[in-house]
Amino acid sequence: MTAETLRFLPAEECREQFENYFNDGMGPAESAKYHKGVLEMNADFQPSDLANSRINPTQRTIEYWHEKWRLINLGPRNRHGMIEKLKEKMTTYRNCNVQVEFEENPFAVAIVTPIMKRSHCLPTSKEIIFVDSTSSCDAESHSVTFMLTPCAAGAVPVGIFITKGQTEGSYKQGFRLILNILKESAFCNEGGPATFITDDSDAEISALKKTWPQSQHFLCIFHVGQAVWRWLWDSKNGIPNNYRQQLMYHFQQIMYAETPACAEEAYLNAVGYVGSFIPTYPLWNEYLNKIWNRKELWCLAFRDETIRGHNTNNFSEVAIRIFKDEVLSRVKAYNVITLIDFCATTLENYYSRRLQEFANYRNAGPRLFLEKNEKKSNIFSKPYQAGAC
Repeated sequence: MTAETLRFLPAEECREQFENYFNDGMGPAESAKYHKGVLEMNADFQPSDLANSRINPTQRTIEYWHEKWRLINLGPRNRHGMIEKLKEKMTTYRNCNVQVEFEENPFAVAIVTPIMKRSHCLPTSKEIIFVDSTSSCDAESHSVTFMLTPCAAGAVPVGIFITKGQTEGSYKQGFRLILNILKESAFCNEGGPATFITDDSDAEISALKKTWPQSQHFLCIFHVGQAVWRWLWDSKNGIPNNYRQQLMYHFQQIMYAETPACAEEAYLNAVGYVGSFIPTYPLWNEYLNKIWNRKELWCLAFRDETIRGHNTNNFSEVAIRIFKDEVLSRVKAYNVITLIDFCATTLENYYSRRLQEFANYRNAGPRLFLEKNEKKSNIFSKPYQAGAC
């Protein structure tokens, strides 16, 4: 037979094999490449076998099988069909010890895996939580929000939820679903943490305050400084190039002030330019006055030891990078059910593997970081007394 003739042979005999590839997380292109490698490893392999569609299906056939498999296992992309498929898969998630809850209006899905549930036993989970979101994670542009707590190995997620948008209502729904799943065991049996660190998102902060009104809220100082720098470089604000760096220096003096009195003095200097030789700018004064009114959220002088030195949400940034690189591979997921499956399997396996490496002393990074900080710190000890700090 010629290669053209072999191409038209029926390929149903290996369909089940490709469905197993899809179940393992492979897409059409990856499964086709992997299957060719399997064929070439056979002892009786002949080069002409690659032209035989019966044992090496065409790319179009593989894509067709994948479309059918995806529709059966993940449902359609549209909301109604996807919701019905999600309801069908709830039993599967429970059997895998993954707790999932969802609401349709506003749409939100909360996910708590075994590692996330165990992380609520950490003492730090009642002290400080980092919250951050990433948008456009699937074809319908759903957002994924991470809640993390620090630990000896870095940070571990305490919960993840998926929402249609980043509105206050969506955030409140997601936070409420997390609490519904965990009930009394949430945040080391405290029901909520003492402190949240977030980006400067009004919707997110408002939802946190309404869900946990007793908690403190602080902003990541890196993103605050970044926002000020962007404002200075925005041409519509009329700040000359040669003065932008000096104005940023004035703002940093406020942000890194050691006491509230020093912060206020730095603020007065920044708006009046005491001791400096640059002109004043009304727009800059107006902008600085606006963010000064929220100084408790970003100025270090108004923070104490309860935040454990966490002035940025770098852990959140790393968690989102891991999710996009290791889980999504920098492409959008098919739909929400795919995102749930990824969080319940791929992301869970990643954290499990990394935590095992840390426990088995295969990763010296956190230990070296701790030793480096200990050298910079003044450590003292005192006799232990029950109830004393």
